[in-house]
Amino acid sequence: RNTGKARGVAFVDRKTKREYEGYGKIVVLGASTLESTRIMLNSKSRFYPNGLANSSGALGHYLHDHTWGVGFTGLAQQLKGREIINEDGRPQGTYIPSFRNLDSASKQPKYVRRFGYQCGSGAGIFPGHARLLPGFGSPFKKEVLAWQPAMVRMSAFGEVLARRENRVAIDPKLKDAWGIPSLNINIEYGDNERELTKDAIECAHEMFHAAGIELITENLQMFPPGHSIHEVGTARMGDDPKTSVLNKWNQSHDVKNLFVVDGSCFVSSGCVNPTLTILALSMRASEYAVEKLKRGEL
Repeated sequence: RNTGKARGVAFVDRKTKREYEGYGKIVVLGASTLESTRIMLNSKSRFYPNGLANSSGALGHYLHDHTWGVGFTGLAQQLKGREIINEDGRPQGTYIPSFRNLDSASKQPKYVRRFGYQCGSGAGIFPGHARLLPGFGSPFKKEVLAWQPAMVRMSAFGEVLARRENRVAIDPKLKDAWGIPSLNINIEYGDNERELTKDAIECAHEMFHAAGIELITENLQMFPPGHSIHEVGTARMGDDPKTSVLNKWNQSHDVKNLFVVDGSCFVSSGCVNPTLTILALSMRASEYAVEKLKRGEL
């Protein structure tokens, strides 16, 4: 009441369902995009009737993730029958970074932002292509092994625009197992995502053809929002406290000792996985908070 700061956290023991409180000079939320936002929206008071640190009204809005679902599987005939090696032991697959809307030469007339491809190939312990092949017994196994090192897979991940109407709010009726109000999620993709995906499909077809890869199966429909599990944006950063929840240091505009260090701070998803960016931002925010604490400014 006197300082305008958060004094700590209230939590429920998941087994006994007893309620507790913990106190600290700094409160750091890193519960993931939706959960951190749910905690803040549920933390209502006469000072913040619409949720903690939500004087802007932006908390819960601008939810976005990545388009996903469009994918392609093909056979590289020149690799069929090649000796199988320990390809399952590699640390990662192949990534094709964005190449659209980088400059005037790559600018697209029908959409903004970009997409990339996450790819894989070679042998694996569970050869998914086996279900595509006819046969039984030893001849069938030999055919599966012959195809195994030659399979190529590509999935397109595209950037989703941050729109205010895509949002989460506290559900007026639904509660979780511990009696805490749950989120109601309202999000849909727009024309920009659909046009971006059309181009991702055309480019994948062009790549497969140029590389001499026979297209075996494909999915040309985006999965609904949420399938990429890359949700971000509901407690966005910004310089203006009237339109954002956090400043550039992941610090609440309203509550100076509150930091939110997960994907909820994003204003754009880019077209790559958000995890490393979240880690970098949380390290940066932590260093800033420690320095402020040393100076007695928190």
